[in-house]
Amino acid sequence: MDTRDFTDKLQRAYHSMVDMINISVEVEEKGIDEAFDVAKEKLSQWEELTSHEVEKISTEVKLDLTSLVETLAEAKHAYGEQLALDTLYLKERSLEKLAQIADRTTIDLAEFKRDLEQKVQVATEEQCEQDHHQHQQWDSEHAMWLDDIAMWKKEHQKMQDTLYAIQDGIHQHGMAIEKHAKAIRAHQAGEHQHEIAMVAAEQDRNITDQNLTESQHSHEKMKKTHNKQAKLHHKIKQHHKDVMV
Repeated sequence: MDTRDFTDKLQRAYHSMVDMINISVEVEEKGIDEAFDVAKEKLSQWEELTSHEVEKISTEVKLDLTSLVETLAEAKHAYGEQLALDTLYLKERSLEKLAQIADRTTIDLAEFKRDLEQKVQVATEEQCEQDHHQHQQWDSEHAMWLDDIAMWKKEHQKMQDTLYAIQDGIHQHGMAIEKHAKAIRAHQAGEHQHEIAMVAAEQDRNITDQNLTESQHSHEKMKKTHNKQAKLHHKIKQHHKDVMV
């Protein structure tokens, strides 16, 4: 349904409700409350109207009737400024009938107005009570959320400290690896120099026993260094596995 069709539907509903109230008051001589309830009940039977639309039309008719009680002394063409309903409903036919209803049922409409104001007051108080209750519920939820956040902060800090410790451990492990690599390169270079010296000594017919003894001592020293690096290498290898897990 487009906007124009929707507006036409509400206009027809408004005018029909005014007609039904007017017949009940003028012809059947019913009180305004009864006439209004009957008209609302008949309007609710319209298949094309939702319950929300019925309430909307009923409320606007009621507001317009109570407004007319206060403006009966004014000229008819001035009613439009007093009515709560949107101007799209304000056709002469409905204004005439609203004025007739208001003129014949001024006392009833005064009571009608008081009843409307009381219902508005009760609705307002109930809404305020609901709002207060909701505020209390929000306060409870906010307190719970803040407790959650405090716990999350502690867990986050703990995890961050753990992360820093892991990062520091990884850094220290990297330094140990680099130091181990430098020691191996130095040992490798010394071993190569010793190999060259041994080959030269084997080919030198003038080599003495002292030279051989010194070469052997140098070899034993390098052997100890090699064994030390072997043990260290095994230790670093195992630590590397633990760090990488």
